Amino acid sequence: MPAHDDQVPRAVAARECLVDETVAEQQRHLDVGILLAEAGDGLREEHPQLLELGFVQDLTRRLAEAGRGGDGVPEAVHDGERLAVERRLVERELDDGQRLGAAVRAHDDAAGLLVGAGTADDDGAARGPHDRGADGAQEQGPDGAPTSGPDHQEVGLGGEVSQHLARVADDDVSADLDLRRLASSEHRCRFCDVPDLGDDAVSAVGVGAGDDAGPPDFVRAGRGGGGDHGQRPLLAPGLVRRPPHRAVRMGRAVDADDDASGRDREAVLRHVLIVLPAVPDAPRPESLAARDLGPSCRVRRSAEHRSVTTESEIGLPSADVLMSDGGLAVVRRVRPEDGPDLYELHDRVSDDSVWLRFFSVSRQAGRQYVDKLLGSQDTIALVAEVDGRVAALATAEPVGPEVCEVAFLVADDQRGRGLGTLLLEHLAADARDRGFAVLEARVLRDNHRMLQVFADAGFELARRFDGGEEVLRMPTAVTPVIQAAADEREFASERRSLEPLLAPQGVVVYGSRRDGSGIGGAVISAITSGGFTGSLVVVHPASPVVAGLPAHTRAGDAGVAVDLAVIAVPAEGVLAALEDAAAAGVRAAVIISSGFQEMGRRGADLQHELVLMARRRGIRLVGPNGLGLICNDPDIRLHATFGGLVPASGGVAMASQSGGVGIALMDLLSKAGVGLRYFVSLGNKADVSGNDLLAAWYDDERVTCAALYLESFGNARKFARFARRFSERKPLVAVVGGRSVGGRRAGSSHTAAAASPAAGVRALFAQAGVISCKDAEELADTTVLLTRAALPAGNRVAIISNAGGMGVLAADIASDEQLEVVELSPGLQQHVGRLVNQTTGTANPIDAGAGAEADQVADIADVVMRSGEVDAVVAVLVATGTNDLDATAEALAAVQQRHPLWPLLVVPLGAGEIERSDVAVFRSSAGAIGALGRVARYTAWRRIQRQDPELTDPAIVRRTRAAARRLLESGTDTGWTSAASARQLLAAYDIDLTGRLAAGPRAAATAADDLGFPVAVKLADADVVHKTDLGLVRTGLRTPDEVEAAVDDFECRLAHECTVLVQPMVSGVELAFGVVRDPSFGPMVMIAAGGVAVDALDDRAFLLPPFHESDVLRVLRALRVWPLLDGFRGAPPAATAEAAELAVRLGRLALDVPEVTEVDLNPVMVGPERCFVVDAKVRLRPAPDAATDGPRQLRRA
Repeated sequence: MPAHDDQVPRAVAARECLVDETVAEQQRHLDVGILLAEAGDGLREEHPQLLELGFVQDLTRRLAEAGRGGDGVPEAVHDGERLAVERRLVERELDDGQRLGAAVRAHDDAAGLLVGAGTADDDGAARGPHDRGADGAQEQGPDGAPTSGPDHQEVGLGGEVSQHLARVADDDVSADLDLRRLASSEHRCRFCDVPDLGDDAVSAVGVGAGDDAGPPDFVRAGRGGGGDHGQRPLLAPGLVRRPPHRAVRMGRAVDADDDASGRDREAVLRHVLIVLPAVPDAPRPESLAARDLGPSCRVRRSAEHRSVTTESEIGLPSADVLMSDGGLAVVRRVRPEDGPDLYELHDRVSDDSVWLRFFSVSRQAGRQYVDKLLGSQDTIALVAEVDGRVAALATAEPVGPEVCEVAFLVADDQRGRGLGTLLLEHLAADARDRGFAVLEARVLRDNHRMLQVFADAGFELARRFDGGEEVLRMPTAVTPVIQAAADEREFASERRSLEPLLAPQGVVVYGSRRDGSGIGGAVISAITSGGFTGSLVVVHPASPVVAGLPAHTRAGDAGVAVDLAVIAVPAEGVLAALEDAAAAGVRAAVIISSGFQEMGRRGADLQHELVLMARRRGIRLVGPNGLGLICNDPDIRLHATFGGLVPASGGVAMASQSGGVGIALMDLLSKAGVGLRYFVSLGNKADVSGNDLLAAWYDDERVTCAALYLESFGNARKFARFARRFSERKPLVAVVGGRSVGGRRAGSSHTAAAASPAAGVRALFAQAGVISCKDAEELADTTVLLTRAALPAGNRVAIISNAGGMGVLAADIASDEQLEVVELSPGLQQHVGRLVNQTTGTANPIDAGAGAEADQVADIADVVMRSGEVDAVVAVLVATGTNDLDATAEALAAVQQRHPLWPLLVVPLGAGEIERSDVAVFRSSAGAIGALGRVARYTAWRRIQRQDPELTDPAIVRRTRAAARRLLESGTDTGWTSAASARQLLAAYDIDLTGRLAAGPRAAATAADDLGFPVAVKLADADVVHKTDLGLVRTGLRTPDEVEAAVDDFECRLAHECTVLVQPMVSGVELAFGVVRDPSFGPMVMIAAGGVAVDALDDRAFLLPPFHESDVLRVLRALRVWPLLDGFRGAPPAATAEAAELAVRLGRLALDVPEVTEVDLNPVMVGPERCFVVDAKVRLRPAPDAATDGPRQLRRA
């Protein structure tokens, strides 16, 4: 059974020290295995567990080959050859009930010998074989075994180490060791209570052999020894050529002539041997910290630590996650009932795994650690479950007020699946929420797998070497580099996870009637008529034949492999169908059935059960309540919908949350000749969402463009990251339903009242580079342009028409779309003039003339595109009795082929449908030019050199969150803080409220006199809005009497004493900045025209933090107030750069402190040199669920 906390054996080993030797000399030192070799073969036969490790066997073999015992170093140890062994043998059970411990350690940069051993009796105290009582006689227990005396108990080192060290006074070599100081030291190991010896505790301790061995004489080359029996030293002959060592007599040595001395050989292994150089000027490690031979024990200096938040305040419940191979796992907190599973995990891992985790191969080490862990209140402990079994453990143990030490153990059969990295991400998030700023890890240098985990995670690592260990320190803050690395891993995991969905080799269908009718029958018909290249299995509970195809009662009875299920049975039967599919090996399922969350509480509960079952069985779900799935890969050709339409194969990947909208979009694209690669009907998005599909399509070279119809965002911040990453590589077009003003929520602040779902969508899409469309028609038009033409290099456009009026209207539309209808150069106009048909319209728009033939129009387009004066050409052509629009479209397609880098858009009017795949054809001028404007803005977005937003100092975040929580505990029911509290919270992010707060008339007059007149005075009460309308703002006050009179009037109006804000009069352009926390999009920062204009002009925009100053400037330039900021009518330009910095700081506050629900900074006066925050309000609420965007995880079940 594992030892309890008070029974941890206290066998101690000491660090090696660097000595003043050459590398060659160090290499010749055989510092490993000598003790085992000297103990003889008998002990190894008695205790074969000592030979379980290959390194011991190899070492013994090498020693035997070298011929141990002779003078000098064995010849088998050559220069340049090292035994860099980092092994320990600890606490092996002996037949007599005692525990044998041994440690063997050597390293290429150390010349010390570390061989440690100790025994533990029933009460867990480590004891040596020759401990003596107070009278100097060896104490024995009832069975004759030696027991410990009071000395070592007082010192607290445990076992024979303390006893033997306590006896160094007899040998007069204890000048450097103050045992009583050690006994009272607070620097103790948190596991075994061993004091940290410290740099100054021990300068040299050697080993003695035989009762007569003198301290410095024992360590020498060649044979020797002090006894009558010619005892050899415990160290091999010729081992040490180094500065003199002091010695501590540790008991008898092995008598070389006494082969029967098994007890003595065993005693040798129970000794703790510590060899350290006694060289005053020799280099020293940072610490000579004693090590426990138990669970990864390292001595640390104790530090007071108190968690910032309690366990109940941490919002990291269990999370379903994707492993690197696409498999499903669960990351959750360790629970008290996990003990047996944790023991089993430690028992089943290999010796190498135990060694790399605990720096020991003791199975007891793992069990003791589990005991310690389950009893700890401070340790953050997470497990990863795979198929219901604990597969990995990660812990973070506080070692300081802001520092945790992390450690990981992954089951051998689960290695390489990314569990360590997943646990690291979740552990860092949990530690960060508890207020820890730094993670520290101690990793053996040969633990390359763990070192790679830290390196690949993106953390900024600070490294140092401590003997054979590499000590890594990393901040818990999520930097853009860390987030990008995590997203990259998630993209790869999603791609592998959704492979059974997007590239199935076998499909099973549930839900068809016997005659093949109904939705299930329609799906089967679509699959068969579409030419699916894989296996098709039909399941029916009673009929052996469905729609002419063989059917089975269970999917597994078909005897063929299936990896995708399409389920169209009634809602009550979906769980049973999914269970049957899982038994057949299915790893993805499309649930067409309705009757789930869309039907209310009962349906929502059923959907919850559905997702839980899928997660347990490792199945990814699409739906429920969807249309189905299309995979148009020519090698697969799966059409598993009941929509009827079979689109052509192409490069567009489409997902729709509405089946009806999906049908409409596919119809529009099919009519335009645009082919699809994938179509996924998301339905209720119980599991697979747009985020998952974007991740899976990101690296798919066959996907050239993605199109989405969405009605909700389960994780808008994650969508923003994924969409931005996707858009940087290929276009993403989207339309969102439910953006109407009806979705606007009421609020008491200007910012809250202005925030609507449409505002959040606009902000998200603009920052993420998503091409936003208003409806299905716009999405189809934009997709046509993206698939038919190259991206435009800029926004300059030429319009060619054979009807002057249509050209004029087209030019107006282009202006509305922020496209520039540039005037052509004189030379180009002259050239065009020779091509037009009896018109003078050559400047742009170009009027080709009503009678222009196909070749004329094509020649004009060719000349304009070749000139380089425009970035795109739009040809609006009206059918007449003298032209042939089909021929004109064909001629223009040839021009497009000659100039592939310039988009050419063709709008044939009055000639019926013209369908071409070699040029972009549109049904209207508005559709064509609108699409061009959207694509041109997307191209401009891609050209922007984006910078990573600056992160807040974690210490500031912790202090501000703590202050917000304190204010919440003592705040008002409305959540609005006092002016003083608002000022405190804002000041933490360098947002300064202009002026001074004053209570009462006299204090206000004094403050005004200090600030200098003229001043403004306003009520400082967050619960009062629209203070100007209520007469609670006075400006231009020039004397103390005027100030007192104004405050007196405020108190008369309110019938109570009041606090006011006294401010100097400032001037500038009025802006308003604010924060509102949307339930879908999270914090949003408003930037608007300030003062009363924020409501009157509706001149505002929103940004989703984090963002950069360049994003703020982009938004400011789009506001109608921008000309005033840019220097209107000769006025100096306003300090827009400082205004942008203010907005960025406000965004960081909103992101870092989720308790901040609303902020109003209105007005902010932006002058020529600086900004002045004239009024500020802050509202606090308890932090919402932070798990909507955190470490990698799937949608909550």
